[in-house]
Amino acid sequence: MSSIDHYSKHLLSGQLPIVAKELLSRFQQEKERIVFGLRLLDGVPIHWVHEASQDEVWAASFKTLVEEDYLVSTDTCVQLTRKGRQFADTVGMRLL
Repeated sequence: MSSIDHYSKHLLSGQLPIVAKELLSRFQQEKERIVFGLRLLDGVPIHWVHEASQDEVWAASFKTLVEEDYLVSTDTCVQLTRKGRQFADTVGMRLL
């Protein structure tokens, strides 16, 4: 049975086709929220980054991405630069 058949069968029977799930810590959830939020044109609020920056390793990665012109940080938000949008998956991996 193909995976789409399996998926459809579960949906038609009223079940969610969940194979596995992962429980994330609060910090992991914050990082995910930032990484996916950065893909929006408006970016993410700067206070999200301040909260996540309590982790020194994460803060260092963030600072490097700004220095390498993948991210731009203002008083109110953080956004991907043009270069950052071209490498959004790489930026995300480095922040996770």
